[in-house]
Amino acid sequence: MSDAYPETIFGQILPMDWNEDDVVGLIILVDGEDEFIVEPDKTGRKLFDHVDRWVTAKGLIREDEDEMRIMVRDYTLEDEDWNYMDEDRW
Repeated sequence: MSDAYPETIFGQILPMDWNEDDVVGLIILVDGEDEFIVEPDKTGRKLFDHVDRWVTAKGLIREDEDEMRIMVRDYTLEDEDWNYMDEDRW
């Protein structure tokens, strides 16, 4: 039995599965421990272009005893405006 509820999460987009050199599955890692598998629907597939970025994702969480999944409805990349000029200023 699984639970489903709307939620907003903040974490890092990381690869979950690979097919040779291509990423074919993603997770959002929250607090360095909770992994939310990204559903590969239209919005979820857009995150494939942003691996290793930080994101706030709004969507529907489905949780069962083995895994947590998120169907992303909307997201904001949180490190998009960071400007790494040099070591001392960023």
